[in-house]
Amino acid sequence: MVNALRVENAKGAYRPGHRFGNRLLTSMVTTIFGRRMRDMLSGYRAFSRRFVKSFPALSAGFEIETELTVHALELRMPIAEIPTQYAERPAGSTSKLRTYRDGARILRTIAVLVKEERPLQFFSLGGLVLALAAVVLVVPLYRVYMETGLVPGCQPRCWRLG
Repeated sequence: MVNALRVENAKGAYRPGHRFGNRLLTSMVTTIFGRRMRDMLSGYRAFSRRFVKSFPALSAGFEIETELTVHALELRMPIAEIPTQYAERPAGSTSKLRTYRDGARILRTIAVLVKEERPLQFFSLGGLVLALAAVVLVVPLYRVYMETGLVPGCQPRCWRLG
């Protein structure tokens, strides 16, 4: 897969927040799946026949770029990035990209791909979050128990520990 690495010369090439979002989402994918891309969300790509025949196109929007990248990384296919000039849009044209909605869709796609391709990481992270929540919730109860010897919320007939 050959990807166009967008190099902007004009200040208005990216809308506010798009450069940050691109870097954030690209760094998430490269951290999880491998550090081989710098501009995952570039839509300018060329593919080998092998890549096209092996790709299961499931997305319909901007998240297709994420799927293409993860598919190439998971199959350990050669990836090249070629610096390409990126300029402002012509006057009167509008972008189809909706910053927050499409960003959320890309985040959701990343989560689904992590679940499908790296289930141990995905479910371990979920278990860690739940374990931390349990510890945070038990700390106040433990403090009361250490001070009074009683479990808060129990009736007098409830079990007295210790």
